[in-house]
Amino acid sequence: MRRLVTIAVCAALSLTLASCPSRAQTSSTRLLPGRVCLMYAPVPVIGHVGWAVRAENGLWYGGGTDPSNRWFQPMRNWIAGPYSFRRLLATFHGQNPISAYRSFRCRSVRSRGSLAALAEFRSVARWPYDVVSSNCLTRSIRTLKAYSGDLSEMPSGIAQRPSDYYHRTLTVIGWENSRNW
Repeated sequence: MRRLVTIAVCAALSLTLASCPSRAQTSSTRLLPGRVCLMYAPVPVIGHVGWAVRAENGLWYGGGTDPSNRWFQPMRNWIAGPYSFRRLLATFHGQNPISAYRSFRCRSVRSRGSLAALAEFRSVARWPYDVVSSNCLTRSIRTLKAYSGDLSEMPSGIAQRPSDYYHRTLTVIGWENSRNW
């Protein structure tokens, strides 16, 4: 029954069965803690962020809300994975046409739900873009919070610059130091 539910959830999220965790995969990686990362691109003045989560099978998903490659086009929402962390970093590197993603900050969490995170990002990606309340930062935070209840106390990021959140807020709430790639 559990396998049928997993297949139904994966189908609803438009994931291939190969990218969904199987019972065998989850039992072998059960001891791995959940892991979340906020990816950073140093866009002048405001900064820019995306998100990454480690799935139950040990592979990673990531995504973001990035400017389109063309002038006068709406923001572009994207999801990548399941990949190794190294491949996910390479995927992030080419996503933002203004300034490449260059660093990340991560945190381990006890509980995790990669399917919930993917569903949340797909949901917020349908909302109209708003520079104050529905942007790269707020969408990333909502995605990370959907992944783990351990993150419920994270500030929402509304009316905050992504650069300030990445450099200051994540420090205050105890995330790991920034790492470049």
